[in-house]
Amino acid sequence: MNFLNLDSLLKNLQDGLNTNIGEEGSKLSGGQKQRIAIARALFPDREILIFDEITSNLDKETEKEVIQTILKIAKRDKTIIFVSHKDEILDACDKIYLVENGNVFLEKNPPQQTLSTFN
Repeated sequence: MNFLNLDSLLKNLQDGLNTNIGEEGSKLSGGQKQRIAIARALFPDREILIFDEITSNLDKETEKEVIQTILKIAKRDKTIIFVSHKDEILDACDKIYLVENGNVFLEKNPPQQTLSTFN
């Protein structure tokens, strides 16, 4: 459960894995819900993963951990698609497409030195 720092989340829940988190996770914070949703997306072995504003409810430290985890997974012949406006996430991408009104009007292959942001 160390994945995405979920072990610390479980330690803080009254009944650990057996805790009732309420309808649609109503007893969890936005960041806790998001970490669980990310873990659920990453747990099955999928070839393509799409994340839309994946870190919107996460603090900077957790954001960094999440991106590091996803980048490790991407090295296993996975296609990861991020929808984001955050430079920190875009810097980790090997291709960037700018889409507006359903049209792609910019494609860019950023240098990989920016991956150091998350290493």
